[in-house]
Amino acid sequence: MPQIRGRTSIILQAGDIKVGVTIRVKSATSSSSNDGFLPYNITVSGVSTIIYDEDGTDVTSDMKYANPTVSGGEYVKIELKAADPFVEGRYILDHTLTLSDGGTRHLTFRRIYAKDLK
Repeated sequence: MPQIRGRTSIILQAGDIKVGVTIRVKSATSSSSNDGFLPYNITVSGVSTIIYDEDGTDVTSDMKYANPTVSGGEYVKIELKAADPFVEGRYILDHTLTLSDGGTRHLTFRRIYAKDLK
C-alpha cells in the first residue's frame, strides 16, 4: 500500500500555493512477498496527474502549481495551489504511474479538501 507522508488530510485555503503532497510507492521486499504496492524490483519512472473535483470535473489547470515528479523511484510529489476562484469541497488526485518495466499503474488520493478556516 502506498504511504502518504503525514497521515492527515491536506487542507487548502484561499491563496495557498506550493502545497506539497508526497506519496511513497514501495515495491515488494522480495519476489515471494506481497508487502508493496508494486512488484519486487519495480520502481516508478514517471507520473502524470489529473485533479478532479467532487463532481468529476477536471480542475487540474486550476489547482496544479507544479508538474508531478518522481524521486528515488518511489516518491511521487506534486505541488498544489488553491483554485481561483476558491471553491470549497473535496478534490481527488488521479496519478498514472509509469513503471520501470514499461507498465502503468493508477493511484488515487482522495484526501484533498478546500476549506475556509478563517
